[in-house]
Amino acid sequence: MIRVTRIDRRTTALMFCLVVAVSLKAMAFTTTEAVLTSKSGFKVVAYVPATSGTANDIQYQKVTHINYASVRPTITGGLTQLDNSQKLQDIVLKAHANNVLVGISVGGWDDLRNDDFETMAAAAGSRQDFIKNVIALMDQYQLDGVDIDWEYPATIQDQSNFAILMTELSTAIHAKGKFLSAAVAANGRYADRIQSSIFSSVDFLNVLAYDGGSDEMHAPFNYASSAIRYWADRGLHSSKIVLGIPFHARPTWKSFKTLVAEGANPTTDSHLVNYYNGIYTVTQKTDLAFDRNIGGVMVLNLSYDATGSNSLLNAISSVVLKRSPAVAVLRPYNGVRFSIPGEIEAEHYDLGGEGLGYHDLSFGNSGGSLRHDNVDVEVNPGMIDDHKVAGIEAGEWLNYSVNVTTAGAMTLHASVASASAGRTFHIELDGIDISGKLTVPNTGGWENWRTVSVTTSYIPTGKRNLRIVMDSGDFAISKIVFLPIEKPDDTITDDTTPGLVLHPNPGVSGAAQNIMLTFETDQQKLAVSVSDMSGYKVFTQRYDSVSGNALQISLPGLSPGIYMVRVQGDNKTWSKKYLVK
Repeated sequence: MIRVTRIDRRTTALMFCLVVAVSLKAMAFTTTEAVLTSKSGFKVVAYVPATSGTANDIQYQKVTHINYASVRPTITGGLTQLDNSQKLQDIVLKAHANNVLVGISVGGWDDLRNDDFETMAAAAGSRQDFIKNVIALMDQYQLDGVDIDWEYPATIQDQSNFAILMTELSTAIHAKGKFLSAAVAANGRYADRIQSSIFSSVDFLNVLAYDGGSDEMHAPFNYASSAIRYWADRGLHSSKIVLGIPFHARPTWKSFKTLVAEGANPTTDSHLVNYYNGIYTVTQKTDLAFDRNIGGVMVLNLSYDATGSNSLLNAISSVVLKRSPAVAVLRPYNGVRFSIPGEIEAEHYDLGGEGLGYHDLSFGNSGGSLRHDNVDVEVNPGMIDDHKVAGIEAGEWLNYSVNVTTAGAMTLHASVASASAGRTFHIELDGIDISGKLTVPNTGGWENWRTVSVTTSYIPTGKRNLRIVMDSGDFAISKIVFLPIEKPDDTITDDTTPGLVLHPNPGVSGAAQNIMLTFETDQQKLAVSVSDMSGYKVFTQRYDSVSGNALQISLPGLSPGIYMVRVQGDNKTWSKKYLVK
């Protein structure tokens, strides 16, 4: 059942029911960033409540349909107030950017007190007003469909009125190219009351195969199997059967994420007095949906899911990728192509999974951060919301959808770290090497970042695919930056802070080189940074044991141009221009 509060029907509190009995063996699984599109045929429908979670919490690439819950009808054919309309607007914007359809859920469990549905559906005038109001709401929020959740038509007259309402809705909704679905009981007397005449009116039915009991009968695997068989035997086409999977427990109604936080095993189906569907059963049920060739699965509700390796949606997505490889499509990580010139964070490689968004030779994300596929993404310690791609092996690659807005050769800077020297990688654009081999130096550790730079070959404008290709392993990469080339000036205006001498100056482009810094006074500790004329730092390093008034530093290969060397000493700061020819 899909529950809403009776006290105030404008408040959509989805109290969803979960899960199943019997402890089952743990099962390892790998999730991916594969994009699921409604064109793939297999649906992953998610109910999202208005009253919990945010639009940013949703993994849009792992669902095909979102049902925003909910509003209810009035007895005269109106609609109750939509809660949290801004959240719905945000969801629609993000969902459409990921080819996900968004519908409005009308109804919900109300302890079988359905006078609003019953009275509205009994009169032709109020039905037509209801349909007009539903379409107006869809137009206002640019929605893609509607899900009718009348739980449940009880009397013979209600059954007939429900069928009439769905037929009339179908005509109006499908005329606008929108989808129509309905939530129905798994089997039994409430399911029996749904007339077969509606089967041709709906695009699919969300089968509520849970709440079969308050204990281990809540949502076991065999209940799901029997629900599919019931509707198939009724004559509903298999493509229109969408199997409901609960993300809540009985008898406490606790969410899956709450149970996991309280110590429940995410792979099994019971914890203390609670019965739920864990990762193993959710995976089995998704496989069952493929085995029976039905339309897909539905989850109730998405805000109840745990995160990371404990996520039930990730378990579903893993099966979908395995069983339907055709659903994987290449898309930018945030829905927008990176601009060149510009900056690209290494961990924001494209969606699409193995062979499209990336190629990785090891199993799972050993870094355990940000992404849920096989690329090893780690947090950069001490840096807020910053990540790096690590665990790199030779032959791996990362793909980025880019839009080149300025043609020509550019300066390419890459932030890298390694505990050993001589590691290499290169950058390709539409399969053409534009960088040559970039050599990663020994930066002194995995948290010490250095910038390697090179001048690219000519880059044409347009929408293109960029790849970071790993020629060697055993290094980490944080980001790459493309900048327009600043034409070098053969003269250096030596009007910077006195007391610092650089030798040699000018330097030579393209190769790492040692530079001697000489100061006017002895120093003990120094911090050195080198920036290009745009302010981008190509080198930063601290030196905590300087002896005397001289220090030799090793700079990476730099492109031709003018750079600013800044040195923070014990009690003084120097700056000096450095020319690279």
